Amino acid sequence: MRVPARSGGGAQNVTLTAGLAETILTEHSVSDIERALAALEELDPRAYRVVEMRYFAGLTEEDIAGVLEVSLPTVKRDWRKARAFLYGQLC
Repeated sequence: MRVPARSGGGAQNVTLTAGLAETILTEHSVSDIERALAALEELDPRAYRVVEMRYFAGLTEEDIAGVLEVSLPTVKRDWRKARAFLYGQLC
């Protein structure tokens, strides 16, 4: 059965995280990424730290919550906010 284009036929499903990582690695220079991260750090230092620990250090959300001494829902909110911000800066 063929799925109509208006229903997403032929589109590849990716998560925001996977899509962001793919975009970062294939379409942007290191200086673009540095500028986006610097803008995030200026806007929201804690969200920036979440990105550092999650994306670059590979820590889990639970580990990050412990390091930052905040709740797990706060880390999840910061991670979503940071991904959306970086996606907006880089796309």
